[in-house]
Parts: sequence; structure tokens; C-alpha cells
Amino acid sequence: MMVFNMTLDERLERLTSNIEARDRQIEAHDRQIEAHDRRIEAHRLQMEAQQVQIEALNRSAAAAHDHIRALAGTFENILGPLAASIAAHDNQIEALIKHAEATDRAIQELKEMHAHTEREWQAYLRRLPRQ
Repeated sequence: MMVFNMTLDERLERLTSNIEARDRQIEAHDRQIEAHDRRIEAHRLQMEAQQVQIEALNRSAAAAHDHIRALAGTFENILGPLAASIAAHDNQIEALIKHAEATDRAIQELKEMHAHTEREWQAYLRRLPRQ
């Protein structure tokens, strides 16, 4: 349709309909912008809430770290003397094992001496005259 062949009323009607269409497009675009703004605000609020959670988690992690360090110190305080005590007991056990081995050798020697004495005694008794 050529604009030049149109009457003034037709031109005004066409311009009015174009303006109304553009107005509807602008209104739709404004609603989209408002929806985006609401989503942006929701994301901002969500980020703030997550930041609060992150800060709480950081405080909790720091407290857990401090607790772990305290436990490590406690374990070191317990295990240090305990390790020395275990080493001392190991030395005592080793000394007792050596003493037990020496005692076993002495008992074996005594058994051998007893067996030898018993044989000598029996030999002596056989040499005695019979009565």
C-alpha cells in the first residue's frame, strides 16, 4: 500500500495503529525488563544469603581447624611420653628375655649336672659290697 495514495484519515489511522503496536511492544519490553529486574533482585538476595552461609562455614571450618590443632597437641603430649614409656618397656622386656634365656641355660646345665651326679651315685652304689 502506498502512502501517497492514502487519504489523510487513512494515514492517521495507519500511524495510530503503528504507534499502538509500538506502544504494545514497548509495554511488553518494559514487562520483560521488570521480570529481569525481579530475577536480578532474587539472585542478589540469594547471593547475600549464600555469602552469609559461606561466612558461617568459614567460621565453622576455622573452629574445626583450631579444634584439630588442639587435639594434635593433646596427642603429641600423650604420645611423646607414651613412646618413651613404650621404649623403656621394650628395653625391660628385652632384658627379661635375655635373663630368661640365661636362666634356661642354667637350668639345662643343672639338669645335666644332676644327671651326671645321678650316674656317679649309681656307679658308686654298684661298687659297694652287697649286704
